[in-house]
Amino acid sequence: MKRWVQACLASALLVAAVFAEEIVPTWSGFHDWRYAALLVVLATPVLGYMGFARKGGDGAFGGRCAIALVGALLIGVSGLACGLLGPDSVTLARVPGTVAPLPDLGVAAFFPTADADNVSRGDAGLILRRRGAPSITLAPGTRRFLGSYALESRLAHAAYVEVRDERGGRLTITQPMGSTFLSPVLLFPSNATIGRRVLAADSFAVPAARRKIEALYMSARDLRGMRTGRQAGDRPAVLFVVNDDAGHLVPRGIAMSAMGGEARAGGLLIRATAGTYPELIVSAVPACAALWLGGGWLAAGSLWALAAVRFLAGDIDKEGPALPQPDADG
Repeated sequence: MKRWVQACLASALLVAAVFAEEIVPTWSGFHDWRYAALLVVLATPVLGYMGFARKGGDGAFGGRCAIALVGALLIGVSGLACGLLGPDSVTLARVPGTVAPLPDLGVAAFFPTADADNVSRGDAGLILRRRGAPSITLAPGTRRFLGSYALESRLAHAAYVEVRDERGGRLTITQPMGSTFLSPVLLFPSNATIGRRVLAADSFAVPAARRKIEALYMSARDLRGMRTGRQAGDRPAVLFVVNDDAGHLVPRGIAMSAMGGEARAGGLLIRATAGTYPELIVSAVPACAALWLGGGWLAAGSLWALAAVRFLAGDIDKEGPALPQPDADG
């Protein structure tokens, strides 16, 4: 295989490896030394060919091809810098109605208020506000690039909880361990194991009733084979475990709320609307300016190199085919 072909293939793989950081920026492998080593290995034949072309290898075409490959190296360097120096992805989960400032990006992420219907539908969108610039609405499942960062909205387990006493009076719930003390929305930040199932878990308190309640999120898959699962259909449910102030399970303290129905547990009436609420994932990516510059350089240089090939081919055609030489006996 010719050296220029090897260099072009290596540069194509180098560019593809870097652009993979833009496609799946949350993959932790981009910040591993093995990824950095891969970029260096791919850049080696590119640098080798540039040295070869500088010494006159492949003539005019080689010189132009080497100039084009500078764009690929620029993209490779930006990917290498992001992998070695960029921070790992961070997931920001906040209850509705709170703000998460991101000073490195010059952005404040607003987590909108949500009621039971919003949680059930999973349609709440995050709002990114920047000083001196229009706000950005980040719908669930979408991604925006700001400088050297990618911001992605991803739906996560959530439930809107309402608690009443046996007479129907509404009770205030608190989240002593949550990011917001007063919030009816659970985000299930931890896990709990029941049998062979690993379930998303959260907790809250009902001070007026002196109760501490553990909540376990059960998806439609977790509910399969259960009687409650048949009642819930394809909708998730929430399992509640009611304890007293000392952390002991109260009599009849376990119940499940499915389809937004009311569950009776430990002398309380608990209604949970299970669904989703967005969380924000912030990931480092190669600088957009470097990618645009390197990509434009590579494209323009490639066209310039192809023009040299067509020019040389035209010269050969003008000269015509070489005439056969007579034999010595002729």
